Amino acid sequence: MAFDLDNLTKAVGALGSLVGLAGKAGTVEYNRNVIELQQALIATQRDMQTLIDENAQLRNELSGLQSRTFHHSVEWKMNVDGQEEGPFCPVCRADSGKEMPLKLMGPHISNAELIIFACPKDHTGGKGRDTVYLIPKPLLKADRYGPRL
Repeated sequence: MAFDLDNLTKAVGALGSLVGLAGKAGTVEYNRNVIELQQALIATQRDMQTLIDENAQLRNELSGLQSRTFHHSVEWKMNVDGQEEGPFCPVCRADSGKEMPLKLMGPHISNAELIIFACPKDHTGGKGRDTVYLIPKPLLKADRYGPRL
């Protein structure tokens, strides 16, 4: 939502009218201008709060993006302690902005140092095999996957 400058313009205009009517305080015209000023200021305050909320949301999103890294064809989240958490599906992040942990499929048949992951969500629309990701075993937390590694 963009800031509605019309509300602020109305408030300033109503305030100017009130200054011109200062000698007529208590008249219908004066009271009407006071009400217009109040309405314009309330609308401006509402617009300002919306902008403050949107700004906070965008700052949170930016902070979340800054704590991400991308390597080995997948997304990783950087924890406060500098450790990577993941892997996460890059397609889900690109499509819907959601963080989707990849599903452990098992070790690679010919290279035990590579672990196969896939997204639990079907990205092919049922038209074929989904993309699999090969992640080097040392990048994975043993406590997360345990004896399955």
